[in-house]
Amino acid sequence: KNELNKEKMFLYFLQGGIDVYNGQSINIDNLSAYDVDHILPQSFIKDDSINNKVLVNHEDNLRKGDNVPWNFFRDKMYPTWERMKESGLLSKGKFNSLNLNPDNINKFKAEGFINRQLVETRQIIKLVAQTLNEKLGTDTSIVSVKANLTHDMREFFDFPKNRNVNNYHHAFDAYLSAFVGTYLYRKYPKLQRYFVYGEFKKADNIGKLANFDFLRDLKYSDKVMDKDTGELIADKVQLISNMNKIYDFKKVLVTHEVHANTGAMYDQTLYPAKLDKSLGHKGAKQLIRKKNNKPTELYGGYTGSKDAFMSIVRLKKKDEIYYKVVGIPVRVADSVQQGKKIDIDKLTDYIQTKFTTEKTSKKTGKVTRKVEWFELVLPKVLYGQPVIDGGQQFMLGSSTYKHNLRELFLTKKSIIALERGGTDSQFEDVYSEIVTKINKYLPLYDTNKFREKITDGKNKFAQLTNENEYKNNQLISFGKREILERLLIGFHANAAVSDLKILGITTPLGKLQSPNGITLTQNAIVNFESTTGLFARSISLKDL
Repeated sequence: KNELNKEKMFLYFLQGGIDVYNGQSINIDNLSAYDVDHILPQSFIKDDSINNKVLVNHEDNLRKGDNVPWNFFRDKMYPTWERMKESGLLSKGKFNSLNLNPDNINKFKAEGFINRQLVETRQIIKLVAQTLNEKLGTDTSIVSVKANLTHDMREFFDFPKNRNVNNYHHAFDAYLSAFVGTYLYRKYPKLQRYFVYGEFKKADNIGKLANFDFLRDLKYSDKVMDKDTGELIADKVQLISNMNKIYDFKKVLVTHEVHANTGAMYDQTLYPAKLDKSLGHKGAKQLIRKKNNKPTELYGGYTGSKDAFMSIVRLKKKDEIYYKVVGIPVRVADSVQQGKKIDIDKLTDYIQTKFTTEKTSKKTGKVTRKVEWFELVLPKVLYGQPVIDGGQQFMLGSSTYKHNLRELFLTKKSIIALERGGTDSQFEDVYSEIVTKINKYLPLYDTNKFREKITDGKNKFAQLTNENEYKNNQLISFGKREILERLLIGFHANAAVSDLKILGITTPLGKLQSPNGITLTQNAIVNFESTTGLFARSISLKDL
């Protein structure tokens, strides 16, 4: 299975072990001597799919160069290609590409190539384009940009993407989409019906196209000009400068959705009465009644009450004021909330039970209750709510879990090493950069001593191999690259955690739990953000 994940091995079996350019058998024990070639070259059309790739000998691939197979191999190989197609070793698409004469492309084939490169087929994109068109009217052109074009920009200009580092890659892709859409609109006015919403009725003559890589002029020319007007369409120097600037941003506005939970009130398992903690059994659970008239010590009950939202209350310990996050279960939320309005009295009554302790006299059996003083300051706080406290930025993942909110950032050099593989020293440099950044910017990870343990784990990291090691197709050891990705997952600004036991860290990295509930200081600030993050309202808890 692991071997078939390798492209050359996959193509070997796909072609039945036959070299498509000379018809000879491929030596499966020496696949490194063979090349993976694009049937239609990248200079002609950007198609990196398996349907445009073949495994062939190095000499013929070198001879073919930046041309199509038709020019070199068709006369000799056509009967072989036909037999391979009939036996299922060549798809119809590959067969047609092998026999393509670029000087004799009819309008139907040209339409097909243009469609594959420019026409967006995803229904969600079509729906967004339609919605924007209805909102903005006919005076605005809605341009849809296929993801393969922005991916091509990243690859050609060397701006790799690593989704585990941070969420900034969305902003960079947004810039590329805006640039490519504007470029296509101005460079190819006769092709606008392929990528501009509502232009499909205007079937202009597309003219003669030498190739179907619509970014080719941008890649290989310093300036792209309009042939008819002489107007400057794109300046590559300026483009690369902008790409570098945006790629290196240390701060980008990122917002996370806030939400309340609805639906199930508990975990779905119904536990028997003998497992009720109130009976004093070892390893028993704190059960919740199925119904108010059915005590758990007789009828059993549920565990894992599901919270709908949270509240923040003010407490006092001696003369010190502090705050605590309290989870409000779904079963309670249904009774305290009518529409958007919260019944403060009912909510306070429930919260009071969380700060009430009972003592039973051994002599008289009399039960006395003591209620700790509290004030309800924020009745409804949603999941994902941003909070800043003591220099730490985090989201409330629950009443007991914090989720990191501060985005990590790495140098381009480190991202290239992660994406393309690196040497021992390169991976160790990436590790050092991560350590430096978390020690400077992520005090939140002092929870469970994560920062200290990651810093101390550098020697263990240095002893690892570069890549994962396998034996008999079974993973036997993690490599440096895998551990670096796990570090990034654990430090990402979301709820994800990662396993780093190999560095001596027993608690999953990113599990920022306060088992007794999250406490906040008087200086804590709750941020309410607009969807874009451009507008925010900050509330200091001490002012409530």
